[in-house]
Amino acid sequence: ALEGPEADVRALYQRIQRDTRHEQVVTVSAGPGPQRRFADWRMGFGHLAAPAVDQVLDTVQAELPVEDLRVEDPHLRALVEAFGGH
Repeated sequence: ALEGPEADVRALYQRIQRDTRHEQVVTVSAGPGPQRRFADWRMGFGHLAAPAVDQVLDTVQAELPVEDLRVEDPHLRALVEAFGGH
């Protein structure tokens, strides 16, 4: 998800599209939203166990309520909720 001033987002998106490390770049939604969804989000890097990621993806794909998600990692839970988990 890219958020910020439109000119900055468009410039970054074009840069990402030109980057040969990306095989496919897809726009899921575009245009201004009613509010920023990740205004307080800070980029970071961390290691997550593959089974926890699989569980999150399975939950999202099955459209299960986030309350049914048994993930201890607060970052994974926040990510699911930020992307509109039910």
